Amino acid sequence: MRLFGKKKGKSVISTNVIFIDGHDLFSLGEDVTFSWDSNERKVIIQSRLPKNKGKKVSIDIDKIRAAQLSREDIVMKQINILGRDLVSGLFLGPLGTGGISGVGVKKVKKINHFIVINYNEDDMIVLKPRDILSYRKVLDAINENIKPGDIEL
Repeated sequence: MRLFGKKKGKSVISTNVIFIDGHDLFSLGEDVTFSWDSNERKVIIQSRLPKNKGKKVSIDIDKIRAAQLSREDIVMKQINILGRDLVSGLFLGPLGTGGISGVGVKKVKKINHFIVINYNEDDMIVLKPRDILSYRKVLDAINENIKPGDIEL
């Protein structure tokens, strides 16, 4: 006999993500839970904030056209090399002023990943994973259940 009732099969897979865009119910940067419920066959996005606990969007799998990961690269970042050179010159004298190469630009590569869910005809929800590995099970489960539709060109 189990102490807390029957053990049910795991029908909900979820991960915590950041809401970016696509629905008026949530605000930009809000912490939400991104879930796949295999019993109800729905994608569920629910707020994690205590004041918004009841806010939830459910999308039936038959309405989802695509669920995928998108990537955005940011390559350049502005910096002030000249200002740094002047400050070090004040403290170290002539030793502090070095050569000015690559004035004003430092190369930095930053990669942002986004989960994009396309549903209905032209609706979309964009989420940002908190870490790159946690969302994969949810996204894979959704993609296994999406029926390929006719593509019109």
